[in-house]
Amino acid sequence: MMRAMVTRAGKLVVGEIPKPMPLPATVLIRVHGAAVNRADLLQKRGLYPPPPGASEILGLECSGTVEATFGNSSRFRVGDRVMALLRGGGYAEYALAEEGCVMPVPTTISLSEAAVIPEVWLTAYQLIVRVAKLQHGENIMIHAGASGVGLAASQIAKDLLGAHHIVTSCGSDSKCDASVRVGRASASVNYRSLKGSLSDAVIGAMKGERPNVLLDCIGGSVWVENLKMLDMDGRWILFGTMGGTKPPEGINLGHLLSKRVAVITSTLRNRSAEYQADLVRSFSNEVLPKLAAGKLHITIDSIYDLRDAEEAHRHVEQNENIGKVLLAGFESLEPNRQSDETLQRL
Repeated sequence: MMRAMVTRAGKLVVGEIPKPMPLPATVLIRVHGAAVNRADLLQKRGLYPPPPGASEILGLECSGTVEATFGNSSRFRVGDRVMALLRGGGYAEYALAEEGCVMPVPTTISLSEAAVIPEVWLTAYQLIVRVAKLQHGENIMIHAGASGVGLAASQIAKDLLGAHHIVTSCGSDSKCDASVRVGRASASVNYRSLKGSLSDAVIGAMKGERPNVLLDCIGGSVWVENLKMLDMDGRWILFGTMGGTKPPEGINLGHLLSKRVAVITSTLRNRSAEYQADLVRSFSNEVLPKLAAGKLHITIDSIYDLRDAEEAHRHVEQNENIGKVLLAGFESLEPNRQSDETLQRL
């Protein structure tokens, strides 16, 4: 058995569940830390079910040490420091990961830092390199520039691909500052204090040029401004709907057609194991060495004890974080009476 955060009535409580056993091509990880992602908040509310066969425990990324492998064919050994992209199960003492989605943690990166890398950095890398296919010298606009994905994406766009103008949008001056200072954006626009339109502000920040690529985790509420600002043949990458799933009424699809805009949607969690493993290999070759050398920056906003996961979720839900929120304290979890009663009903 192992301790984990289990979801009951939309709340997280400490409970005991069966400890997973290594299967072929998997690695069992003793968890040091797990990062909070918005998908966790949605899954807790029943709005984002895990893929078939995935753990129902929250947590899409973690770091820790190898506890066990299946047989002797694994490239990992017990005790190795690792981080992993997960389909679920990170909010627990032990997490089972596909071996292809496990990465060694460089000696220059702490386990706490490693816990916030897999989901957001792989997402950002996938969106920019594989989905948008951003080219050297192109312009990119990124919504939520001070989020985990936003900070990773702007750094990848600049340092890996040599983007020209990198402009982000954020909801506060402090987040705009972080986007420029840490994320290395060319400029960042505070959408809450604008006197004109967001599209005009972005085009102005690009000195009259327009984005060739737009990373959109907002969705419906920015549909009109996105279309206004994008350049001809722009690539609009939709990977979240924090601002709603429906565009405003009366949208004229002719505007999309006239600009030849490509609207491309993308997710990572429900991709095949083969796809994810290939993505991890490419990321490990192209991005991880830069993270290890300190050329790209990992941003941890705050660290919460796993017992306080609900508070950590509120912090993220209220958009208070700059970068990632980390859950720690897995070793000190002890079930309480509430969790015992919960497990009797599981």
